[in-house]
Amino acid sequence: MESGKKTELQIPSSNTNKRITIKGKGILELDCSESTGLTHFECSGRNGVYNNLRHLNVKGLAMLTYLSCSYTELTSLDLSGLSDLTQLYCQHNKLTSLSLDSVPKLENLSCSYNKLSSLNLANMNRLKSLHCDGNNLKTLDLNDLANLTDLNCSFNNLSSLDVENLSNLKELKCYVNKLTALNVKDLNELEYLDCANNQLGSFDISNLNKLTYLDCGKNKLTADAFTDIFNKLPIVDTSGGKHGTARLFDKYEDNN
Repeated sequence: MESGKKTELQIPSSNTNKRITIKGKGILELDCSESTGLTHFECSGRNGVYNNLRHLNVKGLAMLTYLSCSYTELTSLDLSGLSDLTQLYCQHNKLTSLSLDSVPKLENLSCSYNKLSSLNLANMNRLKSLHCDGNNLKTLDLNDLANLTDLNCSFNNLSSLDVENLSNLKELKCYVNKLTALNVKDLNELEYLDCANNQLGSFDISNLNKLTYLDCGKNKLTADAFTDIFNKLPIVDTSGGKHGTARLFDKYEDNN
């Protein structure tokens, strides 16, 4: 209790409640570990506005497939026992670590804008969408993510990024890092690439026949490298200065 208001909430034990959404800013601690029938649980802030939630207990919810706890004040998140979880949205918190060992079925993960310095993705081979932008990641091992189609790792401290084995990748955002090389030449499904604000001197897009958007501005592209990229893009916006941004919007759009 605080100032006459209840700041802790425990969801009653139940096997019948499948979906629960908690709204409001007054709850500091939330325990739903006894509501074992839950499949969908949401306690996120609304419309980008943070709530005050500081502790969340969801341990042991073996039927839970969807968890959204974004825009809160969480500093830790224990996913123990969430063996069926497929979607996790915990962006815009204060998480310094995130263990995924207990959620092998995860397909969509958004942990953007936390305080993560590492992220272990070993054995996460069902993952299709990964948004980990806005953290403090210096390395990111994606070798087990063969099914990944959507990756956003922008606004980190990555000096290298190995995406060569991500043959299903359709969208890649890795802008504002410290990348000096990026091998995307065999990503034949890639449609969207934003690698702006890095330290790239060149990269090969010759095999990216499905590419419809490219931003490679604010890198270290040489004149020859930029010309080579330019010649492979049917529609290019070179705004942003000499050897600046190259954007491909629609390969089949009329360029009037």
